[in-house]
Amino acid sequence: MIGSKSTKSIESLRESFREKFFSKSSTSTISESEREDPLTSHIFSPACLPMAEFTRKFRLLETIGEGSSAVVHRCEEIGSGKIWAAKITRPRNEEVCDALRKEVSGMKRLSHQNVIHFEEVFADDSQNVYLSLMEFALGEDLLHHINRKRFLQSREAKTVFFRILQGLRYLHSHSVVHRDLKAANIRVSKDLSLVKIIDFNVARIGTRRRSFETQVQDLLMGSLTGSPDIRAPEMLSRKLYGKEVDMWAAGCLLVQILTGTKAFDSKAEHADQSMIDQSLAERLQEHFRLHKEKVSEEAADLIGRLLTVDPCQRMTAEQALNHPWLRKERKMSSEIEVKKPVLLSLEDLPE
Repeated sequence: MIGSKSTKSIESLRESFREKFFSKSSTSTISESEREDPLTSHIFSPACLPMAEFTRKFRLLETIGEGSSAVVHRCEEIGSGKIWAAKITRPRNEEVCDALRKEVSGMKRLSHQNVIHFEEVFADDSQNVYLSLMEFALGEDLLHHINRKRFLQSREAKTVFFRILQGLRYLHSHSVVHRDLKAANIRVSKDLSLVKIIDFNVARIGTRRRSFETQVQDLLMGSLTGSPDIRAPEMLSRKLYGKEVDMWAAGCLLVQILTGTKAFDSKAEHADQSMIDQSLAERLQEHFRLHKEKVSEEAADLIGRLLTVDPCQRMTAEQALNHPWLRKERKMSSEIEVKKPVLLSLEDLPE
């Protein structure tokens, strides 16, 4: 967590925006048009359905994943036989409960072929249990895919990375910052026709209320979170940061996709700004020297523009999608409709 000094600076900056741009009357109430707007109405409606509603409509099946605070099960929709993923969480405290409600409430409004879809959330407050119903995607995480192949050939790498960037562009345009964009949090099918960004546990999810004040609050962050080896310099130095941290992580991810090795190790957690400034160019040059047959000049240029220490100079998702290295992918995406995920029945699943 950031120190009290940094926390005060965040609140001070937010307050200065309030005083400069908003009168008391403009921020004290919410208009009826905002309540009725489909982009904002979810904020003012209950986020959870009763757990009894889940047990009436779905059948919980085997465990398919487990973490420190959640367990993921495969589940079947009774009657139709459609398969979903059910993530069961037992929040440690009320703060975690609030974060979970906000995560699901925010994610339910999103719909994109490269972002995992949240369908609904159910709660049993008496047992302190929350169940998030999500799209079930066959395949494996990108980390296992890379480890199995050692690294991805240029053609495959472009396909995967282009679709990751498409997902990022969509998320950022909807005030969502993932903050932990690593290979283990990308789901891919064996033929790479399906690429999904998953696991929004530490994401910052905006409300989409279209006021300047809210946009500022949604995008200002200062906490140290996510995997240490993909943390951006501004996060490591405990500065305020925004969606640019995802683009730094995307650069780290592209290095791993192309070479099978990480751009940085977990020791980067203890690095400061000066260490990053001094070692970045040298580290990248060493990577490209060792893997020169895998990383073309255009790919190296894209990586360099993503792994830029100054977040103001770092490429956005939109700019990265238009980089020359992805030219063919961009052309193909405009000609071929991306295959949409299908909710499968039990008979379609491998044993």
